[in-house]
Amino acid sequence: MARTPGVGCADRVLSHAASWFSFRAHLLHPIGESKLHYLLEGGGIANHIEIENKEGDIINDSGHGLGWQVGAGLGVSLSDRFRITPSIRYRTLSRDFDITKVKTEVDLNYLSVGLGFNWLF
Repeated sequence: MARTPGVGCADRVLSHAASWFSFRAHLLHPIGESKLHYLLEGGGIANHIEIENKEGDIINDSGHGLGWQVGAGLGVSLSDRFRITPSIRYRTLSRDFDITKVKTEVDLNYLSVGLGFNWLF
């Protein structure tokens, strides 16, 4: 669960947490005769956002919704059967919150980095 540092809101300190599931399709294609491969990917995320008070109690939850993601990376073959693939992804999600009886749209946009290890059979 990702967390942000607390922010002040009147007499309270609030933070938010998000948990997610992702699904994606990717293309990993060799670059000429080298040991490098480029990676392109796209897909979706199922995510929700929680707002917590300073005691850690959940005071608002957006409920799960669907967002999307795109990514790119570079695969490096270290042997005939082993490859590492660093990558970066852009993820986005829009959810509605009812804050003091006012519907407010919250956009969660972020970059994530990854490192994949592949063993080829």
